[in-house]
Amino acid sequence: MSNKRLEYTIIMLLGGIILCGFCAFFNIPPKVAMFGNSLGLALIVSGLVLLYEEIMDIKVGPRYKEYFDEILSRLPPGLRKIVDERRDYTKYQEWVGIKEKCDLFFAGHSVLNRIQADFAALPIKTVESAVIRKLKNGSVIKILFLDPSWEYVEEIVASQNQHPNEFYHHLRETLNVVKAIAKTLENKPSLPGELEIKMCRSDLRYSYHRIKCVESGEVDMLVGFYFASMVGIRSPLFRVETKDIQAYFNNHFKEIFEARQTKSLFVYNGHEKRFYTEHHSACLSFLEQKINQLKTMSGGTPADANRASTE
Repeated sequence: MSNKRLEYTIIMLLGGIILCGFCAFFNIPPKVAMFGNSLGLALIVSGLVLLYEEIMDIKVGPRYKEYFDEILSRLPPGLRKIVDERRDYTKYQEWVGIKEKCDLFFAGHSVLNRIQADFAALPIKTVESAVIRKLKNGSVIKILFLDPSWEYVEEIVASQNQHPNEFYHHLRETLNVVKAIAKTLENKPSLPGELEIKMCRSDLRYSYHRIKCVESGEVDMLVGFYFASMVGIRSPLFRVETKDIQAYFNNHFKEIFEARQTKSLFVYNGHEKRFYTEHHSACLSFLEQKINQLKTMSGGTPADANRASTE
């Protein structure tokens, strides 16, 4: 680890600890305290993961790996690392089999693309089939992903060292899933559940997977962090185990979901069933334009560029 990188890591850890301590021991407004705790928590986790990755790169041996795995599993309180890479977690979609009515919230840069990829290996092959199953039992579902036309999307992609063509294809697949859901529900009789899908113009900072069983009150919350120079699905996955930390993530995504600049794509409930085709078509056209531009620049097909980005 270089001296500058070590200094940066220590600053992140100490800054996060000081910020959380300040919010805990001083009488400050609740909203400011909530923001400060959330930021402090993010700094602590980012610093720990950065330290862990650098030590693993040095390859100091399995004994030390176990030691730092233990650190990550215990710090900060309320977060527990369950896999080193999100893409290796095989239980993401267990919510489909829950018979109880649920309150579900899924968020990520191109979250429906990831969910659809998981369903390909399950008996329920499509997201729309799973959504209908949950709507039939009265579940409430919220889905949030990045607005492809937001001017800062390219900077977010670049910060993760992800090929833009790969990212645009993932967003296009996410939009295709939204259209498939809308088409499937178009001629369905009214179902007791509710569904709302939105696009945001905000840096999500985390992937967010929350399952709350309404009757039992049980909550399973999984979060992943979008770290610099790391594609999201290759970063660690954490389970949020305490109610106070869960509240920080709940409020973070609630505010983004309800923000004025966040656009609705599809709404389904007992009073309304609407597919915002104008927003959907505009985003698809924007993505096709970007993909074609990359095709021209690379001298190949979009599929060629996408394949090259994942090899």
